[in-house]
Amino acid sequence: MKPYGGRDPEREALASELRLRCTEAMILSLDRELRITYILGDVFGLSGEEAAEVLEIEPAAYRKRLSRARARLHAFLRQWCGVFDSANPCRCAGQVQAMVARGLLAAGDLYLSGQQTRPNKVRLHRAADEVAELMRVAEVLRGPASYLAPEALVLGLRRLLESQHLELLRD
Repeated sequence: MKPYGGRDPEREALASELRLRCTEAMILSLDRELRITYILGDVFGLSGEEAAEVLEIEPAAYRKRLSRARARLHAFLRQWCGVFDSANPCRCAGQVQAMVARGLLAAGDLYLSGQQTRPNKVRLHRAADEVAELMRVAEVLRGPASYLAPEALVLGLRRLLESQHLELLRD
């Protein structure tokens, strides 16, 4: 008999970790250009004009990049991911046993869903500051259409993207 009313908390934790790793891998499978485009558009919700300004490209080019990024991610999800469509073959919980058997997943190595240790304070504060700055810039850029974002904010976001400080946005 399983504890907790038939639930298997360890298997659920491993399935959650596997889902996060798969999501990370899907986003990282995009090249940097498409990854940044996808994050600006679908994560931060910038309009095509706003994101194009940040990336210093034409809005039509930005929209095409975003369309390509979405198409690549959605093609995989539509075909394989059981979280996206229950008729699809891949189920995170169903993959746990095989991943554990292959040594690719372990209860003591839940680095995305259950970190046992916190990053050092300097790194944690720097990452929090970077995310807060990105959110602040995104919020300003999403403001009223008649408001033109100050050039310093646009340049700041460009510098952050070019700095490659954020792991998800690296090459």
